[in-house]
Amino acid sequence: MQAVENVDVVILSIPLNRLPEVAPLVAKLPAETVVMDTSNYYPQRDSTIDAIEAGQVESLWVAEQLGRPIVKAWNSIGSDSFVKKGTSAGTVGRIALSVAADRERDRNVGMQLVNDT
Repeated sequence: MQAVENVDVVILSIPLNRLPEVAPLVAKLPAETVVMDTSNYYPQRDSTIDAIEAGQVESLWVAEQLGRPIVKAWNSIGSDSFVKKGTSAGTVGRIALSVAADRERDRNVGMQLVNDT
């Protein structure tokens, strides 16, 4: 519980089927706290999530489970590639990672954190 107290950003890197368990902690966060999700849906790990199987966009399902907007980032790269191919801003041929969010402020925070890593 202390991991989500007095923070500007919360980064969730857990299997999607576990998100409902942390939703009560996320619900206690101030509205201005940015919540980022790094997960991807893997039915073999997460069990079947009917809404996603029926075509609901994963990030929308996550936002519904948490009851707030999220930033989706770091879910398009594996840790091995991140370590081997990560380079500084301005490097020719630098890989790009997607960052998606509904709120501009959240997206800007997400972009900055992705750039920092």
